[in-house]
Amino acid sequence: MNDRWAAREQGQVLVLFVGGLTALLLIGALVIDLGFAWMTQRHEQNAADTGAIAAARYIHPAGGGAANTTAMFQAACFNARMDGFFPSATDNTTSPTGCIPGNDPAGTSLTVNYPPGIGAGQYAGDPGDVEVILSQPRRTLLAGIVGLGVITVGTRAVAAFDTGNSNSSSLVALDPATCKAGQI
Repeated sequence: MNDRWAAREQGQVLVLFVGGLTALLLIGALVIDLGFAWMTQRHEQNAADTGAIAAARYIHPAGGGAANTTAMFQAACFNARMDGFFPSATDNTTSPTGCIPGNDPAGTSLTVNYPPGIGAGQYAGDPGDVEVILSQPRRTLLAGIVGLGVITVGTRAVAAFDTGNSNSSSLVALDPATCKAGQI
C-alpha cells in the first residue's frame, strides 16, 4: 500500500514540475519578447517623430501652392534611413530602390498620410497635419511556444505646419516633470 502511495506522489511532482516550467516559459516570453517589442517601438518612434516634423515642412511649401506629398514621403524616408531603417535603400522614394519593406532586413514599412488617417485621432483629416507610420514585424523568441511567432510593432507620429504659429517648428515636452530630455 505504501509503494502505491509513493508512486502517486512521484507523478504529482512531475505534473507540478511541467506546470511550473510552462509558467516560467510564459513569464520569460512576456519579459523577453515584449521587452524587445518595446525597444523596437522606441526606435521606430524616434524615426517617426523626426520624419513627421521633416514632412510637415512640405504642407505649405516655400512659394505657396499645394502640399507636396512626394516631398513629404522623401523627407520621412530620409529620416527613417538616418535612424537605421531601410539600409538597402539607395534613394528616398517608394520605388524598388527606396523605402519599401524589401529594403529593410526586418521588413519595416513606412506610410505617410496627408492629411492624417483615422488612426491619428483628433488630427484625422486635418489638412494642416501630416502623419508618419512605421511598422515592423518582429519574430519572437519564446512566445512562439504559445503560438505567437510574430509581433507586429507599429508607431505613428503627427506633425503640423501652422503658418503664423510660433510653435510650428518647435519641440514640445509633453510631460517635463518626468523626463528631463527637454530641459534646457
